[in-house]
Amino acid sequence: MRSEKIRPGMFHSGYDDVVCNVGLRRCESHTTREIETSPDLQGGRLLIYFPHCNLSDGAAESVSSGFFDGDNTPPWETWVSYFRDSIDRTDGRDQYLLAYVPAALLSVADDGIEYNPEKCIQWLSDADVELRDRRSLAF
Repeated sequence: MRSEKIRPGMFHSGYDDVVCNVGLRRCESHTTREIETSPDLQGGRLLIYFPHCNLSDGAAESVSSGFFDGDNTPPWETWVSYFRDSIDRTDGRDQYLLAYVPAALLSVADDGIEYNPEKCIQWLSDADVELRDRRSLAF
């Protein structure tokens, strides 16, 4: 899930820029897949990654069979968008990446989340972020 065609660029003006560029590359390379809108995300789940809380310890990478990398980042082909909450938090959890984890990969992602000591990766349903409480998500 880390296609070279849409690999994030090294030079950018911030995390939101990185995520937008991955989306643009995905469109340009025609690797987009249609996902029907469904209440259960076709059995998949939404994941939150807090890059400013990352210890880069590799624990999630080792237990998730490489789903997460050494920096605990989910594969860029799962990236949906980057968010900033309206209230700044001193713990770095006011900015985060939203990623979609397909049903077939839930188990390995869950293992990575469980063994991530700094909790920089969490299921959206468990994360204390403004996005979790929205009634609907429109992307």
